[in-house]
Amino acid sequence: IVQTLMNILDYKIFSNQRRLSDRPPARISLLIGFYNNLRCFQLQMASLETQTMSDFEVLLCDDGSSDEVVEQIHTYMKQCQFVIKHLWQKDEGW
Repeated sequence: IVQTLMNILDYKIFSNQRRLSDRPPARISLLIGFYNNLRCFQLQMASLETQTMSDFEVLLCDDGSSDEVVEQIHTYMKQCQFVIKHLWQKDEGW
């Protein structure tokens, strides 16, 4: 299904799941809409890092953030202790 959606919607998916493959599958998926606001992202991730329940994943739905912002997100993902899937699509406006 994910591959079909990628073909239809022209999404790119990045994930740190392989690095965290020893974790059991997530029971909860948290979807977060995102566009270029790193401060908001940092606050959201800081909040999630303090959760006592750890069987969740984050689907970061990105509407075309800049290359610099995407690079910072991926740097964070490399050190994060929960699964993040970054779904990025090109910003084509309305």
